[in-house]
Amino acid sequence: VEAMNRLRSAGLCGVGMTSFGPTLFGFAPNWNIAHNACEALQVDHLFENVYITTPRNQGAAIGKG
Repeated sequence: VEAMNRLRSAGLCGVGMTSFGPTLFGFAPNWNIAHNACEALQVDHLFENVYITTPRNQGAAIGKG
């Protein structure tokens, strides 16, 4: 709970955790907020790694191997 609260206080919204953990994620409405949150969370030293990425926004593709 503390880690998720830190994500929210860094400016991220829609904070969640992967089904098996320990990965947490949050969404930012724009690049500036994502960048500022990333910097704040890295300084915090609560998290081992902090990344900014973009969504894929498409489903799985099935093809012939």
